[in-house]
Amino acid sequence: MIIVAGTIQFAPSDLEQIEPHIIEVTAHTVKENGCICYRFCRDMSVEGLFQIYEEWENEAVLERHLETDHITAFLNALSDFKVLAQDVKVFEATKLRSL
Repeated sequence: MIIVAGTIQFAPSDLEQIEPHIIEVTAHTVKENGCICYRFCRDMSVEGLFQIYEEWENEAVLERHLETDHITAFLNALSDFKVLAQDVKVFEATKLRSL
């Protein structure tokens, strides 16, 4: 399993315009084959900060996701807004257990 996790922070003045793009990309992504979990959620402790968490069956599925039309459209839309900070990492999970 591949896990993508991190944060992205936008200028607070852009939030109203960015949220429809986040809603749209999420609606498409959760329907993709190989997507186990996809969350793009507002962090309530810092204005403009979003938490990103994704689980994918494998690296190939994640790579296909990154080449989809909805991701291309989302990244193009984001170029119109100011990203204040971004820290997103990819992890390979080899052993999972419940807490």
